[in-house]
Amino acid sequence: MGAGMPTTIRFALPVALLLAATASARAESKAAADNYAWQVAATDATLISAAFAGFSLEGKDGSLNYVPSNTLMAVGGIGYFVGAPIVHIAHKRYGRAGVSLAIRTGLPMALGVFAAQFKSCSPNEFLCGLDEFATGFAVGAVAAAVVDSALIAPWSSKSTADPEPVAVAPRAPVRPSISPRLVATPDIAMVGIGGQF
Repeated sequence: MGAGMPTTIRFALPVALLLAATASARAESKAAADNYAWQVAATDATLISAAFAGFSLEGKDGSLNYVPSNTLMAVGGIGYFVGAPIVHIAHKRYGRAGVSLAIRTGLPMALGVFAAQFKSCSPNEFLCGLDEFATGFAVGAVAAAVVDSALIAPWSSKSTADPEPVAVAPRAPVRPSISPRLVATPDIAMVGIGGQF
């Protein structure tokens, strides 16, 4: 993977900039709104950059024994799947957290499998198409992060689970009362008493 290191470094920076630009553009257009989509974008930018930094720090011989790179890859990789759903959960948007997790799992896997199909492999070749799968997976991960911060995370943090309280006018106390009643029509007249109890 020594030859791929400059590529991962060049890829991590645009990913971070793309996610940050998405969040800042939305924040500027809705500056007065209370939102948390920028938190999703910032979480993704941090974790995806950490994962790519870990890949770029990997040993030149391709070994995975370098502790800082392993730590960054683990934090970035695991955090990518659970970071944004945790932000949704923190804002009591449980359905959105489930959708976020599903997109973060499904879209990278689908694009990874799709990209691996373009590699022609011999029957005995082990792990053939792994590089293509990794590329498709990375593109899918970035796409899922952008979809999450742009479409799934609401730009207003007012929760539909907690509607605003509605003011109810107090009812006047009912006091017992009795009053005379008179009903008169051209054909009939009635006299009686009525009351409220």
